[in-house]
Amino acid sequence: MKILLKTYIYSILLLFYAPIITLIVFSFNDSEKIFNWEGFTFDWYVKIFSDSKIMGYTLNSLELALYTFILTLLISIPLCLNYHKLNFRLQKIISFFLIIQIIIPEIVMGISFGLFFKFFTIKLSFLTLLISHVTFSVGFFSYIFISNINYQNLINHNRVFKDLGLNLKERFKIHMQYYYKPVLSSLLIIIALSLDNFIISFFTNSSNSVTIPVVLFSSIRHGIDPILNAAVVLILCISLFSVSISFIINKNTFSHAKFKN
Repeated sequence: MKILLKTYIYSILLLFYAPIITLIVFSFNDSEKIFNWEGFTFDWYVKIFSDSKIMGYTLNSLELALYTFILTLLISIPLCLNYHKLNFRLQKIISFFLIIQIIIPEIVMGISFGLFFKFFTIKLSFLTLLISHVTFSVGFFSYIFISNINYQNLINHNRVFKDLGLNLKERFKIHMQYYYKPVLSSLLIIIALSLDNFIISFFTNSSNSVTIPVVLFSSIRHGIDPILNAAVVLILCISLFSVSISFIINKNTFSHAKFKN
């Protein structure tokens, strides 16, 4: 019975990760035709840094993820730390709209953003791309953080702050010392989502703000460039690294967090 269970589990894992493993393996292929194996090489990874176009697409993706990270933090934290001050009905309304923003199909969000910018004659640029990614990320981050934060501890904190006469800057600094682990782990997930996002990026980018996922999709019909394939693997590694660090940080943070006097 155990053998069958293990076989089943390994088969599911293989089904999930075989395409990713294939992508990584063939990124080391010493052939311009990706699926025509001719030997092992690191040349495509070296050429990434000498190819200005690929480097531009890669830097666009990384820059977008970084700015999305920063703006999501600045917008979401005040909402999350003051959520408990709202009345019950308003809390339910906010939670409802956050869930809707998460579960709504990305194709709907992408098209709606594209139509919105076109209706108001806003020229597509890196800014429109950033706005769409931040909008998506704020809902995702806020819902995760609100769902896991211990608001009773937060209320106790605020009472202590009031007794000590701390100003907003001092309160925020202490809050971040206590909540930096859930904040950081959630934001690392946001970085991974931003790097991997294609659909929203496709409808809101311009010729000067193209990201790796969009370029990859456009190149499929003509055959994938091996240099681009290597760049995709690098982006994948960054995403996996972000998720792994998030998992390590998040481990025991939400379930074992205790208020320290």
